[in-house]
Amino acid sequence: MNNHRKYLRDIDVIDFMSRPDQFSLFSDNRRALVRLDIAWRGYWHALYDPCPSLLDFSGDQDGFNIFRPFMRWGSERKICFGWPLHLWVIIWLQENEMLNSSNSEIILSELAGAAAARWAISDRTEALGIAIYRGIKQNWTVGWKCRAVDLQREIQEIEIGADLSPEDDIPSYFLIFDNKISVFPGWSRIL
Repeated sequence: MNNHRKYLRDIDVIDFMSRPDQFSLFSDNRRALVRLDIAWRGYWHALYDPCPSLLDFSGDQDGFNIFRPFMRWGSERKICFGWPLHLWVIIWLQENEMLNSSNSEIILSELAGAAAARWAISDRTEALGIAIYRGIKQNWTVGWKCRAVDLQREIQEIEIGADLSPEDDIPSYFLIFDNKISVFPGWSRIL
């Protein structure tokens, strides 16, 4: 008898929700599989909907060549799947040496833009914007919160004309507390 038959409540499968590679353990428990499918589907859409080139890059129709190993990696490191989700994907892609000069520009741009947009809708601090270093020297992605109810979020890519990349050249950010970037406060690492 499969020990996974007993998983009938959400609390029983919560440890598996961020581990799509473990779903096969529940192949004979449809209720648990439905709960797991619903749990990871939100992450899948959060990752791929704003980054269609990443889905194309994955090489498979459902994106699992990237999604499953990334989720396993993130779960093992206990990373935050909040607004920095897409920045963690950049780090994972870099660690796995999956980016090259022919594919990196558009993928990094989409991932950083998605992270900036997620920050702009979820941040509740007094900051007005966020600048993100995405691994391309002298280029930042900047996201601004809505300044009025009838306005949209604004995501920009700016060329700064100087190399202010972080020491270890990994995705980093700083918050902007004015209507423009008037000072460079240094980079913060994602947690």
